[in-house]
Amino acid sequence: MVPVTHVFEWAEYSEKARKGLFREFGQVGAKHLVLTGQLLGLVMQKNAHAVALKQEIADAGMSFNDGHALFGVHDDLCLPFEEYRPMMISRHSLALEACALMEVKTLTIHVGNGNAAYGERSVEELHLNVRRGLEALLPVAERCGVVICIENIWSPLNDSAALLDHIEYFNSPWLGICYDAGHANLMARDPGVEGAASKQWAYFKKPVQWDDKLLEKILPHVVNCHLHDNLGVVDDHILPFQGTINWEREMSLLAKAPRLQVIQNEVLPMRKGVSITDMVSSFDDLMKLYK
Repeated sequence: MVPVTHVFEWAEYSEKARKGLFREFGQVGAKHLVLTGQLLGLVMQKNAHAVALKQEIADAGMSFNDGHALFGVHDDLCLPFEEYRPMMISRHSLALEACALMEVKTLTIHVGNGNAAYGERSVEELHLNVRRGLEALLPVAERCGVVICIENIWSPLNDSAALLDHIEYFNSPWLGICYDAGHANLMARDPGVEGAASKQWAYFKKPVQWDDKLLEKILPHVVNCHLHDNLGVVDDHILPFQGTINWEREMSLLAKAPRLQVIQNEVLPMRKGVSITDMVSSFDDLMKLYK
C-alpha cells in the first residue's frame, strides 16, 4: 500500500501552534505530512528550521513524505520574464536540496497556467520555457535523489498532451507526473457555465479540450497524486465524496500506476472548515477503494 500524506495551511499558524497540530495529526492516525511550500520555505531560510521540523514531526510519530514547491505567476516554470527566471530556477533547485535534507523523495513543481500578467503569450513560447526550466533542474533532481513531478491543472500548458510531451522528451527517471484529481475533474467535461478551465483556455484564445480520460493517458508516469473533490466548475478542494468525482474509478486506476510512490490528501481544511480528524478519517475510507 502506498503511503498517504496530508496537507495543511501552515502559514495560518505560529510555530507553537504548529507543534500542537503535528501532534494532533499523529494522534488521529496520520503517518505522513506534506512538506508544503510554506514548510519548504522555512527549511530554505536556515538549517535551524530544518532541525526543528525534523524533531517536531518525529515527536508526533510521523514523517514528511512528499513536497510541493512554491508556485504562482513568478514562480512557475513557464515564467516569460527573463530577468526573474534565474532566481526562479535557483529557488526550485534549493527546494530540491531541501527535500533531500528532509528525506522527501518527490517534489511537485507547477509548470504554470499562463496569466494575464504575462501579456499576450503563445502556448508554444511558454511550453518551451517549461522545457528550459526542466533542463536546468533535472540534473539537480538526480543529484538530490528527488523526482520532479509536473502537475496537470486546467490549461493547455498542463493538459495530458503537454505533460506527456515533456516526459517523452526527457525520458528521465527523475521526471514524473503529479496527478491532481480535482484539476482533472475540472477538465473532464463542459460544466455548462464559465469555470476555471474555460477562463484559462480563453487567455490563449483556444477552445477547451475537454478530456475525461486524462488519468488513463498519464497513468504510466504518475509518481505522486493530489486527491480532493469539487463540483466540476472551480477548484474547491473539498473532501472526497462531497463532489462529482467517481472515486471508485479513480482509486482503481491509481492502484495500477506502476511508478506511484505516494497519495496526498490535498483537501484544504482552513478554507472549508474541515477538522483534522475528519480529513484523516475520510482518507482512511478512501484508501479502502485502492485495490
